[in-house]
Amino acid sequence: MKVIGFDTTTQAATIALLEDGSLLMETILNTDKTHSQRLMPMLDLMLRAADITLAQIDGIAVASGPGSFTGLRIGMTTAKTLAWSLAKPLAAVPTLDALALNAQGAAGCWICPVLNARRNQIYTALYKQSHGSIQRQSEYMAIGPEGLIDLLKHLDGQVVLLGDAVPEYAQVIIDSLGDRVHVLTPPNWLPRAAHVAYLGWDKLKKGESDDAVMISPFYIRPSEAELKLAAKKVCE
Repeated sequence: MKVIGFDTTTQAATIALLEDGSLLMETILNTDKTHSQRLMPMLDLMLRAADITLAQIDGIAVASGPGSFTGLRIGMTTAKTLAWSLAKPLAAVPTLDALALNAQGAAGCWICPVLNARRNQIYTALYKQSHGSIQRQSEYMAIGPEGLIDLLKHLDGQVVLLGDAVPEYAQVIIDSLGDRVHVLTPPNWLPRAAHVAYLGWDKLKKGESDDAVMISPFYIRPSEAELKLAAKKVCE
């Protein structure tokens, strides 16, 4: 089964192609260009380099959030359009689940992916590796740094941090928790479409898929526009 994976939930745009769970090709572009400018050219380049056509693809996987509201919409729309137009199954994969796989090998540690949610908040969830598999141990959260520190203080053992919120929030967490905190190297902070594609492939091979028409991004919290609209209605 050949599966394309997309992740556009952060500044980095990444696309990967897997066959039966094995990585054939992956592209990550971490620049300031918008995802709408680069996503389709990246896909075209990857398919041509792999000598594979869209018709040969068996499934589509996409990071469903949380993350950048605009990036989420671009990636989700692209994946939904491809799945619908090609009549291929679609698998939505939570962004944090895929990001946590960057810490594969951190057995015995709490894995804490952190994405910058703006407004002094962090998107996160807690994971642990057991028997070679990384499993989520908490709900998905949008939480302030103080709340995350308090949560981590009540856990036993070491904590592994990764994600694009590391530059802004890692030091304050380290100041509170000391040498219990280990920060992965910067390349591991970026989401990888290979992990999105892998989790999507695992889902699709079990016969699980999402409705390409009905599926929507997983935001965790309302957007700024939604909050402003709600506030306007209250004042009317």
